[in-house]
Amino acid sequence: MLVEHLPPDSAVIHSSLGEKAAWGVSEQLLAQVIHRLDLARYQSAGGKKAGKAPQPIPTPWTRQTGPTPAHIVARLRDFADRTAHRRKARGGIDGD
Repeated sequence: MLVEHLPPDSAVIHSSLGEKAAWGVSEQLLAQVIHRLDLARYQSAGGKKAGKAPQPIPTPWTRQTGPTPAHIVARLRDFADRTAHRRKARGGIDGD
């Protein structure tokens, strides 16, 4: 059938899967990488001494008990700012 071979961003796929259609393999892996980096930062800051452990990024397959999408965007911007600051401090190449 033609429907089986439609691209993931097609209207038919989006209407049948809803929000799940926007989450491809790359997006799922990126969410996992961000969560693992958050956990590594939490552990390097002392674990339980540093406060509450970071929650994974909510996906369409998980309950919405974690951070909101706005919180996720803020975390990503914070991570990018800290990375750029570290690169500048080390005299590295910055894409700006």
